[in-house]
Amino acid sequence: MLTRRRKEDERRNWKELNTDCLVMVLERVGMESLILDVPFVCKSWYRASLNPQCWKTLLFPVRLYDFHLYPRMTWPHKFIGRFMNVYQLQKFSVEGFVKLIVTRSRRSCVNILLPSECTSELLEFISNECPALKALVLPFDLMIDEGKVISKLVSKWKDLEQLHLGSTLFSFEEILTEVSLNCKNFNGLSVNGFVWNEEASTIATLLPKIKYLRLRMRASVPCESLKIIREGCKELVLLDAMEYCIGFQGKNEEIFKMASHIETIDYDAEEDFYIEHITDYASDGSFDGASD
Repeated sequence: MLTRRRKEDERRNWKELNTDCLVMVLERVGMESLILDVPFVCKSWYRASLNPQCWKTLLFPVRLYDFHLYPRMTWPHKFIGRFMNVYQLQKFSVEGFVKLIVTRSRRSCVNILLPSECTSELLEFISNECPALKALVLPFDLMIDEGKVISKLVSKWKDLEQLHLGSTLFSFEEILTEVSLNCKNFNGLSVNGFVWNEEASTIATLLPKIKYLRLRMRASVPCESLKIIREGCKELVLLDAMEYCIGFQGKNEEIFKMASHIETIDYDAEEDFYIEHITDYASDGSFDGASD
């Protein structure tokens, strides 16, 4: 039986795999494979990799450096190093790379994790080329450098449903204000950093109808702040807090009692939540991510 199956596998011509089926598979392999592996299998796979459906989820490495601008760096990000080697590049440009990838989506991108090195001009380009975004992840360093610019661009993403903020210290209220005014289907927020009374009030006031709140790595949420969120966000059905969030260690019984009206209180929830895998990727800095 095994021998016959092995022979059948040997006779199977993967080049003849139905294009639609192949595209469905390639949607899930991730950016690295789409750029560095799939195009070199055969011509049909190369053509399939150019289908915009394969580029609906764009998970950039959190850090992409212009290596020719940083001569003291002796080694690049492992993905960038491989990219430069495969395509025989002497220099790597963040702007050029991001524009190449975003353009391949042909305005069909729905999930995106942005690299920290985005400039205001590059963010403007992305906002124009990704009008259908549903999930957006903003790393900590990008929030520091371009928080005010991002707050002005959010109004373009009318379909935005999920947002991860790498920090609550920079343009937090401005960004959530634009979300509340322009993103009518918004239902989930994920944050790193301090969520104290001021930030909790901002969430409760501007996003009273959110259903999902995820507190990621290094988040700090005192009980008093959670009370503000509980009273303001009455439609909340998921509160997901990593165990190392300050205020949640030891599965605090007071937290559970206070949030008893919430359907799910978890430390590693697995809801159908666009941003779930993307925020975990942003927190640990790994490259591979899951597509929607």
